Amino acid sequence: MPPFLCDLKGMKKVCTEIRLKMEVYNLKVLVIGGSGFVGKGVLQYLSADPNFNLASISRSGRPHETQSWINKVEWIQSDVNKDENWGKAVENADWVIDLIGVLFEKNYQEYYEKSVRPAKRLIKHLQDRTEKAKFLFVSAKHAPFFLKNYIRAKKEVENEIMEKIPDRGYIVYPGMIYAKERKMVFLMAVLLNFALKIPVLKRILTAYEPIKRADFSYEISQILLGNASSLF
Repeated sequence: MPPFLCDLKGMKKVCTEIRLKMEVYNLKVLVIGGSGFVGKGVLQYLSADPNFNLASISRSGRPHETQSWINKVEWIQSDVNKDENWGKAVENADWVIDLIGVLFEKNYQEYYEKSVRPAKRLIKHLQDRTEKAKFLFVSAKHAPFFLKNYIRAKKEVENEIMEKIPDRGYIVYPGMIYAKERKMVFLMAVLLNFALKIPVLKRILTAYEPIKRADFSYEISQILLGNASSLF
């Protein structure tokens, strides 16, 4: 941007707006769990936007699929619980998005090991090693009684965020994230959407309203760019 633009009479506001927009562009976005169902959907969506430089950390690393968008992502094979190969990528990121986790586990210890423990390691690293990166955590406000341990795990991570990095932690609350690629989840979402059309059931089920993976990915992109989102 030409430096004289800021000096022109009446252009100070324009200059400021341009500079703010430039600061948003070329964001380094690191997705933890990027090879999973939700992670791949988010990365595929973001890969179409030149504003984002993308990287993924997961135990499996680069997916076996051959779609062109996969080449736009740096795939890092790492286990957040067991090694430190992810550290530099976290320190270099503008945004770290935690998409680790499974909906159904046998007990709370399983949720802790697979969701809570890696999240706590990431948060501690962010607290100790970088003041730049923002942390986006996908949580949940409601779940059926049989998923009480799932909610408990989510709340434990939320508390860790609020304690360690409150100024850089962003917590979003989507409903069930679905797409046709996951047939069982897709069927559950279709049935739930149908039930939501029935007034007496809508009052009970509104908190569980599902969201398409593409719509979820769009909302994530808006958050990264500093825009409003329905996920908060």
